[in-house]
Amino acid sequence: TRQKKILEHLRACPQAKISDFFSFFEGISSKTIQRDLQDLVERSFLRKDGEKRWTMYSLNSALPR
Repeated sequence: TRQKKILEHLRACPQAKISDFFSFFEGISSKTIQRDLQDLVERSFLRKDGEKRWTMYSLNSALPR
């Protein structure tokens, strides 16, 4: 699923912004990627730092890698 790919990418690269995920999801809108990222933040898988175009996502450090 898309969310699993997001988590896999963040295991390899400690931080990412929305634009970093575009290459993984060709044909998927940025809004859909945003919804997936927001869902992972709400479920405490990811941490969100910053606002708007400066937003960076990283794995929640409380989770096992």
